[in-house]
Parts: sequence; C-alpha cells; structure tokens
Amino acid sequence: SARAVRNAVRYLARAFRLRECVRMRKGKGCTNRQIGRCSAPCCEPETNHDYIERIKIVDGLLRGREKGILKELERMMHVYKEELRFEEAAALIDLTRPA
Repeated sequence: SARAVRNAVRYLARAFRLRECVRMRKGKGCTNRQIGRCSAPCCEPETNHDYIERIKIVDGLLRGREKGILKELERMMHVYKEELRFEEAAALIDLTRPA
C-alpha cells in the first residue's frame, strides 16, 4: 500500500540521516539537522561522499538488493571506526542488528 511505502521511506530517511527538507535556512540548516536526523549535505559539502554512499545503500534496499547491503554497512562501520567517528559507527551497528 502507499502508506506502507511512505512509512518505509520515512524510516530509511531517518535511519540513514537523509535529507527530507525542501527548503534550507541559510547558515543553520533545517530543524532535522539541528536535532541530528539529517546529515545536512546542503550545508556541509565535505560530508557529501558519505551521504552519497548512504543514498546508494538505501537505493539498493528499495530495489531489493539486500545481500550486499550488510557487507557495505560493515565496511562503512570499520571506516568510521578508523576515522574515530564512533557515534556514526554505533548508528550503523544499530542498523545491522535484527529488530
């Protein structure tokens, strides 16, 4: 149903901190950025590479290619650990655990 699709997309956007806003407040970003729900690729261009990787993962999930997604999440988690980005690594660990 359309409601199930919207809920799935909303969940994935929040889980992967994807941009949901249409407009941006100059300099501050949106409210989702301020509360940590969005990585704000529109405000912080240096994180665009990570954002693009997350977009590819969500795209793969929505297209039904879940087999390689878990390996990609684990690879990203190790990269985050090596770069001492522990909060982002922990968020990926939460995504890989079964509900």
